[in-house]
Amino acid sequence: MVASLSGLFSDSDKPLINYRTAEKLFAIASGAEDVSRKDCSFDSTISLSKAGVGVKTFTANSHKHRSLEKIAEFSKAEYLDVTSKLIGKNLATKVAEFRNRRVTSDALERGLDLNLSYYHCVVRVPGGLVVHEEPYSLINTRTLTPLTNNGKPAKKWPGTKVATLHFTDGQNRYMFHSGKNTLYKDFDLSLHVTTPVLRVAIITDVFAKLMAFFSADSSGPSKQQKSSVPITSNSSATSPDENYVILPLYSTRSHQVAEKSGINQWNAGGRVRTFGESYIPVPAAVHKVAPNFFPSKNEKFELVIPTGKTVTAKICQAGGKALMADPNKDLLEWLYSVIDGNMERAKDRLAKRQPYQYADLVEIGKDCVKVQLLEESPRRYKVEFADLGAYDEFILER
Repeated sequence: MVASLSGLFSDSDKPLINYRTAEKLFAIASGAEDVSRKDCSFDSTISLSKAGVGVKTFTANSHKHRSLEKIAEFSKAEYLDVTSKLIGKNLATKVAEFRNRRVTSDALERGLDLNLSYYHCVVRVPGGLVVHEEPYSLINTRTLTPLTNNGKPAKKWPGTKVATLHFTDGQNRYMFHSGKNTLYKDFDLSLHVTTPVLRVAIITDVFAKLMAFFSADSSGPSKQQKSSVPITSNSSATSPDENYVILPLYSTRSHQVAEKSGINQWNAGGRVRTFGESYIPVPAAVHKVAPNFFPSKNEKFELVIPTGKTVTAKICQAGGKALMADPNKDLLEWLYSVIDGNMERAKDRLAKRQPYQYADLVEIGKDCVKVQLLEESPRRYKVEFADLGAYDEFILER
């Protein structure tokens, strides 16, 4: 239906579907949660199957075409500081590691199974659409080999900085664009699952048909037509998304993760500490711009984490500088597993006395969390990770 309206915007015989529309259509058709506007590697999540879905839409000349499409962008200064100093295989490896850590952390944050996750591609071809699906794979950094710009095997890695670095891990082809600091993946429609062409009859007199639709009532669609349009939870008019705060996982004074406080309080001296004996910092600036967002100090409230689990939490310590859970491990184990990839690796930090550093947050592309108010009485919130620099943007906007 949407593709048939392509004449509103294009004269091409290839249907036109905006990428945001493709994301919304997938969520509507599959019953998935649309997370495309969040800082997440996936566009939709399906809680029943624990699958994350990357939704793509692009054009092709036929149902056997292949296309390089963006799968990750590393434009933040924290990434540029690292990638700008690398070339060849070292650059390909680091970019692959950045992408893998981000995808893994997003899956862990939301309790998704990467083995069940996939790309869903709506491919626009002459006269119709093709749906292509393939696994949402991590990049195997141990098997990276260089390719030429045409995708053929190269004899060696470039010895200098190049505009586009092409490589493969033996399963998929990739291209890193140095100018845009963006990673692209080759989607080959001849592989995995691709439907035959689904024919679309593009409406040639679309403007006339729209005028006829509205002409029955000069003020717009009839009341019956208006009432048939559902108001969804994604509607900006009903969304509670404005009622939130961003909390940094680092010290706002040094822009580094404090060695013996915050998420590293377990590393403090003075007495025997247990792993997870830590807190999410709540800077004074947050209390200043959102003074009534949290309840009074030590007043307990519910906090929902993206896996669906609800924990009991509270604001505590002098000046209300800490967000903690009761028991605290319920919140921190989720947070640590997202940063480290699994709890075994995280717990190893205590034995080796290796506190978290800001570089660990850069690796996953997240250095803060977003806390959103869900219900006023009783107070109920949800927490999720937020993108690099989100805290500074939040404070500056206010």
